[in-house]
Amino acid sequence: MSEAMTVETVIDAYWQLEGYWTKLRYAIQTENNGWTDIDVLAYNPEENELVICESKVRGKKNLILAYIPEVRNEGKMSFIDFDKNNKGYLNYLSFLENLNTGFLDKIRKDLHIPERTKITIHLVSNYYIDENILDSALEDLKKDIMTRIDSSYVVNRVIIDTTFGIFCKIIKAEKEKNQGRRYGHPVIDIAREFNRYMDPDIVRKKSKGFKKPKSDEYKEKLKGIFKKQLEDVL
Repeated sequence: MSEAMTVETVIDAYWQLEGYWTKLRYAIQTENNGWTDIDVLAYNPEENELVICESKVRGKKNLILAYIPEVRNEGKMSFIDFDKNNKGYLNYLSFLENLNTGFLDKIRKDLHIPERTKITIHLVSNYYIDENILDSALEDLKKDIMTRIDSSYVVNRVIIDTTFGIFCKIIKAEKEKNQGRRYGHPVIDIAREFNRYMDPDIVRKKSKGFKKPKSDEYKEKLKGIFKKQLEDVL
């Protein structure tokens, strides 16, 4: 399994925890009779919301591309212009080139999705957008998407996450679940184990079974030990 497939599996875990059904690597034919695939499709039938997810992680393992206020304000460069390479082609956002009404119609008909579908675009990558200009960057992207599709679709949301950020969301979402058994999803079960040690529920062994200590003192001690282990490796 390649590194890119790992990122897709993380995105898949997030949308499953949000209550959507998902499909990895959805293959679809383009207008010029070529083929492409959508990294993750997610769908919520109650909301009639279709999520198109793109994962992109490029460059050296520690590389983060940062879109910051100095770039936008001084260079007057929109997020879409920032993404373009030296030849003027979209880089991380190149998946938008296949996004049009016909493309969405194929997905909707293939999956038997009703009309007037709400569309959400989700990019997960090693892009970091400064929080002070995130809203304007999302608006740039939403405006571009709206020029590519007609009014039969509603652009509901545009979401941009780092791979680190989306995993943090998974940990938070799993923590809020009350499911007592494993999920059977590798990413969600990793998050489950992470939560186990960051907020442990301590019991001690007795001859007649397990029993919780009378005091939370040792629980707090163990929590500190586990958190220090994490801090040390980081």
